[in-house]
Amino acid sequence: MIHFKIIESIYHIPLFVFIGGYEDYQKLLMKKYKMQYADQIHYGGESTILTFKGDATCIIWLPQFDYNSVNNMATLVHEMDHVGFYILEHINIPILDNQSNHAYIYLKEYFLTKALKKLKGA
Repeated sequence: MIHFKIIESIYHIPLFVFIGGYEDYQKLLMKKYKMQYADQIHYGGESTILTFKGDATCIIWLPQFDYNSVNNMATLVHEMDHVGFYILEHINIPILDNQSNHAYIYLKEYFLTKALKKLKGA
């Protein structure tokens, strides 16, 4: 099981990334972070935002990741898109049609860059 935390210092919403079996992910989530989640309903990957007393945490789970796999890279980017939307919705920054939406773009770039650097050697 690969797992790591990316600390985001603008909106203060960290991202936890887990790669491996869903059951192992659930056990680690509870044991290490004292977070309880739900039964598996997605199999190619998932992302969510959890809130507790106003604080938010984002999570991405992927069943596998191969740095050289275009499909795995696309899945990671897909889940990063969800995370960006979750965070901006949580802090009430709208995504607007026909606008540059730089808050979203920079947030996604930040998380993706940090994740790829961590996964490079995994």
